[in-house]
Amino acid sequence: MKTLTALLTLCFAALAFQPRALAQDWQLRDICDLRKSPPAGRPAGCARLAADVLALLPEKAGPGNLALLADFSDNLEKAGAGWDNPCRDPGRCPDFAYSIRYAMVPRKEVTIPKDKVYTAYVCREGFSATGQDDGACRSKLVKVLREMIVRARKEGMFLALLKCGASEGEAVRPDGAGVMGFELMYAFVPLPGMISGPPSVPSAVSPTDPALGARQPLSQIAASAAAPAQEARKPAPQGAQPPVPAQVPTPAPAPAPAQPPVYPPELHGADGEVVFQVAALPTLVQAEAVADRLASQGVETSFEQAQVNGRDVYRVLARSSGSPEALRRRLAELGYPGAFPRR
Repeated sequence: MKTLTALLTLCFAALAFQPRALAQDWQLRDICDLRKSPPAGRPAGCARLAADVLALLPEKAGPGNLALLADFSDNLEKAGAGWDNPCRDPGRCPDFAYSIRYAMVPRKEVTIPKDKVYTAYVCREGFSATGQDDGACRSKLVKVLREMIVRARKEGMFLALLKCGASEGEAVRPDGAGVMGFELMYAFVPLPGMISGPPSVPSAVSPTDPALGARQPLSQIAASAAAPAQEARKPAPQGAQPPVPAQVPTPAPAPAPAQPPVYPPELHGADGEVVFQVAALPTLVQAEAVADRLASQGVETSFEQAQVNGRDVYRVLARSSGSPEALRRRLAELGYPGAFPRR
């Protein structure tokens, strides 16, 4: 009897120390608003903004977390268009150049052996006097990361981004006039042990809120990650667009109040989308903090870079398929009563 009791005690102790399933809220971040001006002539600027966002992810994760990337979408490519080619159907042109889906996972929940952490350099290989400029290197960084995520998804994994930034040391070109290049530290994190139940829903948000499509549980991401390798009719070319996880269907817009206020038509984005500007901040870090706070409360967010009086400004935008007044009230409840409709 004592032996049986001891064995049961050991079993329960072993279970107690097993890694618990992770239930992370995936954040969807749209990058580089294409609605204010056409894509032509903007690839370098959008790539720069995308590179800045990606470089911030490991820093945002902090020492106790890992930044996991599940998707990095080139929305123009998905629409069958390009930077110099108009969309076939103007009504289906993307609002943003890129979209990334990521989550911050506690390091204690994921074990990555040291020999499975890799380092890669972008724009550090043998430059001549006519080496690439900073914009070209940032575009290359975006392409490399997209290809890494495609590879991870095909192997049923996520991409853990441990470092993404300018590499330390001397300039690439001997004259010191070139670019410093980018250093990537990354690992491929397997899916087993990370699959969880349905995502948590904030009490103030309806379970059918369209913003919840940006926060899928890992189980849904995992299911879509394994699907492309089986369903693809032919191998995806290098740099091909990674498949996008299934989205939660967008419900019909909420009915307007009995006496709705009149808003200008410019308030609405594509397909009747409501857009409010929440803040205009001097740094990307501050804009990311506000966007993440709103996203954690079920508000679909994005941001764009602009220049005001010769200085960079990062505008945080909130979007909804409901009524303008409903979004205004929601933002006021979250501490942003000064949010105004985008014109």
